Amino acid sequence: QRAVEKIHRFLDKRKITYEIIICQNGFNKRKPLKIENVTVLFTTKKGLGCAIKKAIGNAKGVYFYFSPADIPFSFTDLKKMLAIRKKYDFILGSKLHEKSIYKINKTRKIISYLQSRVTTLLLPSFHIKDANGTYFGNIKSIKKYIDSVKSNDFFFGVELTRTLLKQNVDLIEVPVVYIKNDKNTSVNMIRDGVLFIIQLIKLALK
Repeated sequence: QRAVEKIHRFLDKRKITYEIIICQNGFNKRKPLKIENVTVLFTTKKGLGCAIKKAIGNAKGVYFYFSPADIPFSFTDLKKMLAIRKKYDFILGSKLHEKSIYKINKTRKIISYLQSRVTTLLLPSFHIKDANGTYFGNIKSIKKYIDSVKSNDFFFGVELTRTLLKQNVDLIEVPVVYIKNDKNTSVNMIRDGVLFIIQLIKLALK
């Protein structure tokens, strides 16, 4: 509810026509969400990739913007994305952009940088520093490629970006402000780290 209210305020203030899509996924049954003027999608398939694919597949507008429900960058990314939307088909909100303000506990920050370095090492042509932030794109352009992305979990962003780079789609990263003192995370550093590297190797070998 709080996320939806934030989005409404931000876009209404700028007189932007929009729709909000919430994709519930990974549940055995639908959880009731009573939010007016919001499309709620549901799938039992678990994973970030599943949610984004389903949402973009049902979107009706010209552009899409994906963000986790906690709006981690407080729209510092979206302001920049909207300003350059006609120049690029895909824009990423990047914590590792040289102009980003990125303040988080040291362990998670080190993991972010290591993940970026390993990705660049195994995918030399992958010049994007952070493919795990927010996304903004031209729906018509991105729909051409999104179904070819096999990953349905947190690796989705890397594979999608890699696919778009290979297709010479115009894309760019924009800086964000990300300040978080909370040490809690849903990511299992060992399990998810190993899974990320395995998927990265598979992608590199394609």
